Amino acid sequence: MKTKIENIGNVCEQIRGISYTKNQASKDQKEGLIPILRAGNIKEGKLNTDDDLVYVPNELINSKQRLKLDDVLIAASSGSIEVVGKAGRLSKQWDGSFGTFCKCLRPNPQKVFPPYFYHFFQTEFYRRRISFLAQGANINNLRNEDLNGLKIPLPPIDEQRRIAKTLDTVEKTYNKLKKKVYILQNLPYSLFENYFQIKNSLLGIEYKKIEDISEIQGGLQVSHKRKNLPFEIPYLRVANVYRGYLNLLEIKNINCTDKELQRTELKKGDLLVVEGHGNPLEIGRVAVWNEEIKKCVHQNHLIRIRPDSKIIKSEFLSFYLNSHIGRRSLLKSAKTTSGLNTISSKQVKEVKVPIYKIKDQENFVR
Repeated sequence: MKTKIENIGNVCEQIRGISYTKNQASKDQKEGLIPILRAGNIKEGKLNTDDDLVYVPNELINSKQRLKLDDVLIAASSGSIEVVGKAGRLSKQWDGSFGTFCKCLRPNPQKVFPPYFYHFFQTEFYRRRISFLAQGANINNLRNEDLNGLKIPLPPIDEQRRIAKTLDTVEKTYNKLKKKVYILQNLPYSLFENYFQIKNSLLGIEYKKIEDISEIQGGLQVSHKRKNLPFEIPYLRVANVYRGYLNLLEIKNINCTDKELQRTELKKGDLLVVEGHGNPLEIGRVAVWNEEIKKCVHQNHLIRIRPDSKIIKSEFLSFYLNSHIGRRSLLKSAKTTSGLNTISSKQVKEVKVPIYKIKDQENFVR
């Protein structure tokens, strides 16, 4: 039997989330209240059913809206294209529901093997299709017909089981490696803290706000309205900026005006700070721009810092902001809305950084 291509809507049931008012919601678990998940509970293919829950009256939820094992929950509406389309599977029994900005897809086990169904929503094909479908003027939305019309390849059930088992193994291995990589990536920042905490205590180092030693600039909002603007320019997205380095394998273009180009064009030594991310551990990651691409700008989910090189070196400032100390300062006022964790330009300006002699900064970076 050959693999066939089927519409998602033909192999699952789509269920809407519950609506509730602010007065009906509670942060505390009480008798008669049921926990619900929101976009922020969808993290890297999993559903976090332990933290950041909201509780609503039981009578607001019908039996179909209670999540079941192997349900796939999708963030269907968000102000960020990075959040919309996030999908996670309920991998354990849990008594709860989900909010109106999410959609639940409940696979029919007679037509598709549920773990195979889940893995489809982690594919690059799915992400690209969602990015195309979700474009909106001010907010990105996924309609029922958008999800129902997605095409999923369906080999025979036995083959689906084999593929899902292989992908489960790969996913577990990847998660183990990611933890080790995280430790190695953070080693330089741990060294930074140890070295300079000692120097701080010995030298009585002065601290200055970033706004006093840098220029801060927001980026361009991505929108279909830009298609007729005169200049088509490469731009950096959240997906390009990691903690301490840039990933420039995929660069997209954006149309802008001459005034916008002058305002947001990147220069050697600029720092880019991730302003918003679905994962709170990734918000505030910082990397240095070294003119890898000529005439490049940045989107509004990245904040640009242009430091005064006579006072502080870009690489040194990047090390500080990526260290645990710097991250705590950067994120102490971070906000969470609709599953997107954010910091503002104002918060970045207020962060205080240690000012060492330029020679000491250069020695450490080297």
